[in-house]
Amino acid sequence: MSYIASPINYYRVNANNTSIATSSSGASAAPTEEITAPVSATGTVLSVVGTAVTGSGTNFTSAFDQGQYLYYIDGSGNYNLIGQIGVIVSNTSITLTAAAVNTPTSGLVLAAAYSLITSNESIYIRIPTAVGVTNTMDIPNFSSWRVGGGLNDTTISQLQQMSTAGTPLSNQTPPTNIPFTFVTMNIFPASGQVNGVTTYWRTSTDFPTFIWIKVTPQIGSSTNLASQTLFRFTTNENQPSIVISPSTVQTFLSAAGYAFASTGGNNTPNIN
Repeated sequence: MSYIASPINYYRVNANNTSIATSSSGASAAPTEEITAPVSATGTVLSVVGTAVTGSGTNFTSAFDQGQYLYYIDGSGNYNLIGQIGVIVSNTSITLTAAAVNTPTSGLVLAAAYSLITSNESIYIRIPTAVGVTNTMDIPNFSSWRVGGGLNDTTISQLQQMSTAGTPLSNQTPPTNIPFTFVTMNIFPASGQVNGVTTYWRTSTDFPTFIWIKVTPQIGSSTNLASQTLFRFTTNENQPSIVISPSTVQTFLSAAGYAFASTGGNNTPNIN
């Protein structure tokens, strides 16, 4: 089974977000330090020549900031690096810090963002759930996310290196896949036991709003991403799913990739 999970969000790991991620609902407070996709300007690009970017009907002064990385969005919805913003001259004119590494055709939308991921941290992904028929809910089936060795299936979620290591103003073609491992974070409320197996959720009102996972890059024996390098996260919103209902047994959740151990009527994430 599957469902559409939208939007899927990414966050830095901090104390506030960890508290939310380990709550039963996944929505106990507002998360902070979101890792966002580039923000688009109005209008379109007119030309890019050397370090000069000219827009048509654009709002560069309010949409972008000096120091951000500038992208154009191609016909497939991909973000392609142009360069780093040096000076915002006007709403229709930008000067880059160096000559453009990619030159878009006129008529495409421009977007910009800061680099937000440091080189040695894990990342949270927050995935919305979906209410099903009476007293049921669709949640992600993480057994479908994994391939050999517990690494991610790139058809569902992927981390890619988009530039040469140490040189963000470069274009690595093709991008390099960065494998990662992950663990589920929500602590679901226990509802009882069936034949000695813990069950979860007394009623549908206890179901989670979001499922949180903690992603850790795996580059050989290292978990460190290269510094001063551009990376891209993508996750398919068409999520393979399982259907939960009140008193769902732990073995069913474990088979779907939810890693936890029941202790005294509660469960805690197993992050080994």
